[in-house]
Amino acid sequence: MIRDVLATVGVSLVMAFSVGSHALAAGSPRVDVSAPLHDAPGALVRVIITVYERPRGYRVALSGSASGGATVTCVGSTWRNPVRASVSRSCYVMLPLVAGPYLLTGIASLTREGAETIVVQGTAARPLRANGFPSPVPMTIAEARRIERCHGVGPAVQLTFDDGATTLGLASILATLRRNGVQGRFFFTRTWAEAHPGLLDLLSIEGHLVGNHTRNHAILTRSTDAEVLKQIDRGIASSMQPPLLRPPFGAGALSDRLVRLASGRSLLLCRWTTDTYDWDGASAAVLIERVRYGDHRSPPVRAGGVILMHGHGAHTAAALQGIIDVIRSRGLLLEPLPKTGEPAG
Repeated sequence: MIRDVLATVGVSLVMAFSVGSHALAAGSPRVDVSAPLHDAPGALVRVIITVYERPRGYRVALSGSASGGATVTCVGSTWRNPVRASVSRSCYVMLPLVAGPYLLTGIASLTREGAETIVVQGTAARPLRANGFPSPVPMTIAEARRIERCHGVGPAVQLTFDDGATTLGLASILATLRRNGVQGRFFFTRTWAEAHPGLLDLLSIEGHLVGNHTRNHAILTRSTDAEVLKQIDRGIASSMQPPLLRPPFGAGALSDRLVRLASGRSLLLCRWTTDTYDWDGASAAVLIERVRYGDHRSPPVRAGGVILMHGHGAHTAAALQGIIDVIRSRGLLLEPLPKTGEPAG
């Protein structure tokens, strides 16, 4: 995912009681909503609602709403980033089958015993647009979460790398994985493999797994059924078990249409649970922080999670050792490299 640009929100403050001017002063709570800018009509889309500057001693409950018949369901526990003074939660938006823009609103309810409830709202400055080919069969959140975990059933965390890499960048990534005895999963495009002869074979030789990421990183939600199948057929054959397809940009990954088309090629869809956003130039320290704590753009790493990185990320190779260290410091397992002579996977 190279340009999964997020919608950053404008903020409004609503109180459950009358407030003085101090309530709007610097340091008052505010809410953000982060989401992809587009996905298919009828698709399920994960968004993140975040509150900043929670008052000391207050508990926070996060929820959301959307315009135009789109529905928002928040799931799972919140996560706290002490560096950003934020609390966040994952929610899912079910887009209607009607193409068009849908505005998202995040809601934080702040409570403390003996005090009035504070309600803070933040409305997205940019809408989430439903466009492309519709997916008329609704996806359940349970199925979406299986796709985000790439159908993994164990507690091990998967390290995944998308799109492609320079020769030097890939060499650094492989050296770190080798030094730590950790297996990586590489979703590189066929066009990258054609431009870098021999490197695709090197991944298998080193004991890593490869998945299908299409031929040239096409947006599958805007591709006809025939075009989607052509992109899959001309992508790199998956060596994973089960065989996996990761849709570029994550677009349509949580849609029944792509589930059906991938199934016709004996593939399951794979998204991710933690996104480093390494493609946008963030420092190695920020990438490591995002994996450790999560933030307004991504949940933190958890058992059985799938971490999204990119082989071409400016600071991915430099951050990788720190990311591995964070995972292990939290008592989580990583997928081990197979022993010499054992097949990968």
